[in-house]
Amino acid sequence: MKHLIIIFLSTLVTISFSGCSSKEGVTPSENKALNDVSPAHKTKKGYYLQKKLDGWLKNDWTPTMKKNEVVEKKYEENSSRNFTLQEYVEKAALYIKTHPSDPEHSHMKKLESMPVIGK
Repeated sequence: MKHLIIIFLSTLVTISFSGCSSKEGVTPSENKALNDVSPAHKTKKGYYLQKKLDGWLKNDWTPTMKKNEVVEKKYEENSSRNFTLQEYVEKAALYIKTHPSDPEHSHMKKLESMPVIGK
């Protein structure tokens, strides 16, 4: 009896998985059988945080890096190389030096005033 159950279940699984692939070698978005079961919904507009990050990179981070010739020469001349953590640390230090935070615009004052977190 166990043998029949195993054969039945393996046959059922094989049929289920083979039904999802109408053509071999196509991407999931081009697979008609898969899209009938679970259609892909593409969103055309980006999310809020992604838009904010993209805007900050375009309007603030990139112009700051392009103003400094040392960083520009050191990291931008060979664009085919791999990204390194040292590159990020040096660029972040440059950004912090050119954009110092003052206590008025810092979030530390707000955090310290919170009853559970602060003093």
